[in-house]
Amino acid sequence: MSTNLTDFAALAGDFRDAWANSMIEPFKSITPMLEAAPFREGQLQGGHFNWPMRGTIESGTTFAAPRSQPGESGTTYVGSRSTQTPAWQIEAPQIHTRSRVAYEALARSMTSVDGTEPDRKKAVKGATEIVVKGLLEGTVKKCEALMLHGRRSLGFFAGISNVVAASTIAGNENANGFDGNPAGFVVDVQITDATWAEAIFVQCEGGTFDLWSVVAGVPTAKLNTTTNTVLTSGANQTGAILLAINPPTPNTGLSASAVNVLRLFHSSGTAGGTGVGIFGGAVWATLNTGCIFYESGGNNTSEYVSLTAMAQNTGTLFGVSSVPYSVAKGNSQASVGNLKLADLIRYLARPINKGAMGKRIRAIVPTELFAQFANDEATLRRYAAATGDAKNGFDNIEMYLPHKSILEIVGHNLQKQGEVLCYATDEVIRIGAQDFDIIQRGRGVNGLILEVAQSPASEMRGYGQFAPLCESPSHMLSLTGVTF
Repeated sequence: MSTNLTDFAALAGDFRDAWANSMIEPFKSITPMLEAAPFREGQLQGGHFNWPMRGTIESGTTFAAPRSQPGESGTTYVGSRSTQTPAWQIEAPQIHTRSRVAYEALARSMTSVDGTEPDRKKAVKGATEIVVKGLLEGTVKKCEALMLHGRRSLGFFAGISNVVAASTIAGNENANGFDGNPAGFVVDVQITDATWAEAIFVQCEGGTFDLWSVVAGVPTAKLNTTTNTVLTSGANQTGAILLAINPPTPNTGLSASAVNVLRLFHSSGTAGGTGVGIFGGAVWATLNTGCIFYESGGNNTSEYVSLTAMAQNTGTLFGVSSVPYSVAKGNSQASVGNLKLADLIRYLARPINKGAMGKRIRAIVPTELFAQFANDEATLRRYAAATGDAKNGFDNIEMYLPHKSILEIVGHNLQKQGEVLCYATDEVIRIGAQDFDIIQRGRGVNGLILEVAQSPASEMRGYGQFAPLCESPSHMLSLTGVTF
């Protein structure tokens, strides 16, 4: 007996069997930070998830002379002093995701099978593989990027082109399968070398992003506030659509040889440059010194605080001040310059001196910097006198540090070119109400499929609510202004 489109019990069961556990683990090669951070359910109080912290070590230690009795005859007996410490108070944003597959694709996949369990699972997975894998991979990739860059922006602008009418751009540089070259406006934005990570945007063409103003290096306000009428499948969307990465011919205002360029589309705007150009409600002059976020994110509680921001903390973090509690104060160094392996180890003396002894410290570095480190190590490798093959290379690098600490260097394509982040892997967890999972419909029904109103398609949705937490920011290190 074969499955059909109205056999929801069987179809939903096949969907669950085919994709049930494919959330983070199958994508661990692209999400090493998420995969290594276990989920912990926090206690929600007053809108925050509370997690206990050890702000200080116990100071109730008495040193007494031989044959004396502490507390008697005027001798000192030291009392406990660290019992009253605050708790971390974490704001965990909600993460909603959705993707769909047309009835036609499902129907075609089911007519050629005999209805046995293996065949039905294979059919459903075959019909939905591209859509569902895209849903899961796209979501966990964004979550991984926010582990590094949450509330900090995905990149700061080095400059922008004039705003131009979309109709004036050559078809092969503007038209795409997402929007069919609609009437609207296009702007090219160039990301600074130090904050560029191409992997953040690769395969995100057609995705939507928000543009923010920047004051004193800090994102302050969303600029694209006008509805983008092309985005009809969502609600209240004002995001700019990514059309291309490094288009062949950047628009006027950017050099013809400009790199790190993103081409963006919005249905609303005014063509022009300084004093004239408007893009999605964003005035050109303000946009010129701006930055970019995923749509609906930003420097607010819609995104979780990144591990990088924790490492750079010098004030109050999650309700805990770093003044009376030094464990909440991170370690950061700006304008690092050309970074060698020996320099990185020297910088790590600061978190080790603050208590990161015996820890596995992971350094998240740009892939090109990892290649430089790996090359340095490869030149030191010696081969046996007689060997048929000379095998070399590294997928990660480990170094022994003082106090039996271990440095693990991981090249990460989502890390910005000018940044390095170091943290103790056993001190990072994810706190919230729910780890990311596929939404099931109804109680007692193993259903993953929702029907899309006004569209002949079934939709799959995912949900999670969590935020990362490093329990000892003083054991972290952030380096910026890195070159190689």
